[in-house]
Amino acid sequence: MAYKAALGLSEIVIGVVLAVPSFDPQATFARLSAEELREDPGDRFVALVSRHLPALLHHRGLIAVGLIVLGLAKLVAAAAMWEGHEWGGYLLAATVALLLPFDVRQAVVDPTPGHVLLAVANAAALVALVLFVGGWLPGRQSPARRR
Repeated sequence: MAYKAALGLSEIVIGVVLAVPSFDPQATFARLSAEELREDPGDRFVALVSRHLPALLHHRGLIAVGLIVLGLAKLVAAAAMWEGHEWGGYLLAATVALLLPFDVRQAVVDPTPGHVLLAVANAAALVALVLFVGGWLPGRQSPARRR
């Protein structure tokens, strides 16, 4: 729950920053990518983002709204699970399951430690959520099993 709440909060922050018209993501990314390329000149992720950033910024408003909505869904789901509401587990599992194929694809296409770690962490979170919602996780009993 804490992991997904932290990711949800970061998605909200990034979405809000993108929504601010005075923020120039291309200049910020250019500065950050220059630093990264000094450390790793063959960084494929930087090349990928550099190639697609102008097209993404064309849809900046939609991306900002999408990140904010996804982040809010994760925060609400994590809070609902913390409070013991069964629907929170389903909502959180749905948000993880929705994006897991993208994480796995990125880990297979470009198997850097960060990509692999993110895919494994999200897959483990999804398994834990499914086990929790199903009531098979030891310890705290799922709301579905309390009835």
